[in-house]
Parts: sequence; C-alpha cells; structure tokens
Amino acid sequence: MVFGPRALHAPATELVVQGVYQGLGVAIVALMLYAFAIRVLGATTGSLFMPLVPVFAVLLAIPALAEVPSALQLAGMVGVSVGMALASGYPRQDVTEA
Repeated sequence: MVFGPRALHAPATELVVQGVYQGLGVAIVALMLYAFAIRVLGATTGSLFMPLVPVFAVLLAIPALAEVPSALQLAGMVGVSVGMALASGYPRQDVTEA
C-alpha cells in the first residue's frame, strides 16, 4: 500500500499538515485530557473508561461514516459495557456497619 505504484496521492504539504495535526495536536490533547481525568477520578476509576474507546468509535462511525455495526460489534459493545459496569461496582449494595 505505501510502496506500491499508487503509494500516496496526497501532496506532501497535506501529509505533513495531517502528520503534525494528528501526531502533535490530537495525541498531546488526548494525553493531557487523560491525565486530567486520572487526577480527578483516580487511577482505578479512570482506567475503567479505556475499554469504552472502541465502543465510542463504533458509535461515532454510524453518523460520521454511515456504517452499520455488525452483530459481533454490537455484542462486543454490550460485553464491554457490562464488564465496565461490573468492574465499577454497579449495582452498588449498601453495606451497613454493625
């Protein structure tokens, strides 16, 4: 794909702009927001949200790319959501001290 006869049809300036935008802009902002979330929520709670990244990617692909999720993707989304809910302690049970 990269080394074939039709390797990269985009102009070099566009490739550089996209590289800088995605490499520096998106990556740095994402890391800063994740560090902020860890500081606010704590490491354990903050790390529970990482498995939701593919779930949000599938959900955003529906309107953005007009993609329809497959049954396997939907099952994966349900599994991730249930796993995250269980790991976070949902449903919470009140414990009364004796």
